[in-house]
Amino acid sequence: VGIQSKAAQDGAWIKEALPSHKQAAKRPKPEQFEKYLPKLREILERGYVVASKHIKSLTEYFDVEKDNDIQLVYNGTSCGLNGSLWAPNFWLPTAKSAIRVLGFGYFSVDIDLGEMFLNFPLPAILREYSGVDLSPFREALEEILKVKLPARFWVQWVRCWMGLRPSPYMAIRFYYWAEEFARGNPRDKKKHLRWDKVVLNLPGDSSFDPAMPLVYKWDAIAKRIAGDLVAFVDDLRASGYSREHAWAI
Repeated sequence: VGIQSKAAQDGAWIKEALPSHKQAAKRPKPEQFEKYLPKLREILERGYVVASKHIKSLTEYFDVEKDNDIQLVYNGTSCGLNGSLWAPNFWLPTAKSAIRVLGFGYFSVDIDLGEMFLNFPLPAILREYSGVDLSPFREALEEILKVKLPARFWVQWVRCWMGLRPSPYMAIRFYYWAEEFARGNPRDKKKHLRWDKVVLNLPGDSSFDPAMPLVYKWDAIAKRIAGDLVAFVDDLRASGYSREHAWAI
């Protein structure tokens, strides 16, 4: 808990002066305007952004066509914010990571974590530099939300937002701690993710079995490759020796 609390307090790494970008947002083309509204309503109603009078810098945003709709892209680079921040590289699993937890006849379950980055709070020091100018949509949003909004309607992100340099590192770091907590004690006989030992199945060894992965965790109770969970950012793959085992994981 102490390590996790300290990491949460660390927040973001700032390598140079934070920007002061105050360029007003442009109104999108009429045919795109209505497509913006449900997406802006969503981040407002879910509390991902909040109105503030203390915003020191604005981020820019634009739309990208996607399946007869648009996807809003929030840009932390053009405003200079990403250039002021640093985030470390980190390891991610590959397709091989998912294959080596499988045995013959195993089952897999796909899990998609919705709004991955937005599940995690943005460090307070970055919030006032993560402003968004929604003034072009103020009147339309007033009708939708049934509230009176200021003429200069600026909001700031309070969650890790897509387009901010450290968001992937911050979100994935805390996801892995959550996963470690959920896995619990690997020796617990009641855990579906339990295992007893790591087996090296290497070519040249007298016990080498080409039908098995080169490295795998072994469940001595089930006498099978242990069930497991592999996370590719927000796409998870749970695997087990039966349909029920995979779903339990």
